[in-house]
Amino acid sequence: MNDKRCLSLMELFDLRAGAEDPEAWRHLGCCPRCQALLAGMPEPRFADLPPRPLRLPPRPLLPRPRRIRTGQLWRAVPLDGTDWAEVVAIVCRPVRWADAYLAVPLAQPPELATDRDLVLGPKPLGYPGFLDLANPGPLVRDQLVEYLGPLPPGQAAGLVSLYRAATGAGDRPAGVQTGLPVLSGQDPRLLEARVRGERLRPLWRVVDRWARARDGVGRVRPAGRDGEEEARPGAACDGERAGSSIRQLGGGRRER
Repeated sequence: MNDKRCLSLMELFDLRAGAEDPEAWRHLGCCPRCQALLAGMPEPRFADLPPRPLRLPPRPLLPRPRRIRTGQLWRAVPLDGTDWAEVVAIVCRPVRWADAYLAVPLAQPPELATDRDLVLGPKPLGYPGFLDLANPGPLVRDQLVEYLGPLPPGQAAGLVSLYRAATGAGDRPAGVQTGLPVLSGQDPRLLEARVRGERLRPLWRVVDRWARARDGVGRVRPAGRDGEEEARPGAACDGERAGSSIRQLGGGRRER
């Protein structure tokens, strides 16, 4: 209240908005001046306040599948102690690397995809994106820390076909959703792809160190021993331009 014991305009506005102030309400009940001022005030409007946040249910955790297959989506970490992870899709297994997998990262937004990239809808992750085939890399099983589900039906085969086309080992597939073609070397999407590639270096570096250690100690343990998953032969992909031959990992089968 002010020095004349009447309510200020701010106090009257608070009462208009429904404030609980017993002393102010008592004064209003016996003060014709404050009653007249309150009656002439407009209704409060709160259109500029942010909307109430939605309470979304948590995403269920999926059981870790027994086998690593083409088209599976995983959260992968670089194993160097850094606190970050990337969502990746499994493409296939390099034939000469028994314990490694070739993967491509998920990127956003879909508008940055080129005609080499596989565009994904909101399923199964709950948001759209694209698989960045300009930045593939190798992973070991220990880097795959959380299974996020499979690609929608048909997209696992499309992923392998796009990878084969990108490495010169096959033709571009028809009926696969991709981004728009790159028309010049100044396309800003190419710069974004190079920036993503630099960020992903620590993720792929694990296999580089592993391969150097392998070359120093001899042959790597073949898949299938000591609980390791066995690679099912599938559609072979000749990826010599990518540095190794690869084979698809039974992407069309249901996970258990």
